[in-house]
Amino acid sequence: FVLQTTDAAVTWHQISSGSGAEIRALDRFANGDLIAVGESGQVLTSVGGAAPWSIRATLGAGNLVAVQVAGPLAVVAVDGGGVVYSSADAGATWTAALSVPADLTAADLHFDTLLDGWVVGQGFNGAALFHTVDGGTTWTPVPDFQGTYVAVDFAGASGWAVATYATLYRTRDDGATWTESQLPGGSPTLQDMDFWNASIGYAVGFNGYAVRSGDGG
Repeated sequence: FVLQTTDAAVTWHQISSGSGAEIRALDRFANGDLIAVGESGQVLTSVGGAAPWSIRATLGAGNLVAVQVAGPLAVVAVDGGGVVYSSADAGATWTAALSVPADLTAADLHFDTLLDGWVVGQGFNGAALFHTVDGGTTWTPVPDFQGTYVAVDFAGASGWAVATYATLYRTRDDGATWTESQLPGGSPTLQDMDFWNASIGYAVGFNGYAVRSGDGG
């Protein structure tokens, strides 16, 4: 199911997806339509963000772990094995990338277009963060990124990747160089991170952990 608020998070109510499958990630098109992905490769959409949901596709046999809208009709999803799927028609049809990031268990992605994007996850044999400029035909590993990462995000040339153990990496030059810092609050276990713009971002984790940055991390 999906939780929805219409009063700036004062109250919430549940919307059933109707699929019976666990939803792992969700994003919103500019026109208000929603797209969600989850276990067993299911892709669901909702017109205007309200029930009923429609099952639009099943992408492979693996669980889809992340989805991102990259344009008015462009959307990209990734499964746990690192297979990236792209759609140019709001999820009606999909194309699988020709290759996957090496030795990666994927957790999140960020794509600015259907061709240019990043995938992050768990990797101990080379890298945990990869970049593609050709829609996943080839992947470039980012040096010094190994371990378990849960999220990656970009806003223009600024980007962030965060590890489950709350180590944050930041770039201000489109990923050419990265700097490391630690999120506050002891030793939290992170689940997700998202930046609204180059300055304002949020990270959340277990046991109600939540932090906000107003200076780009």
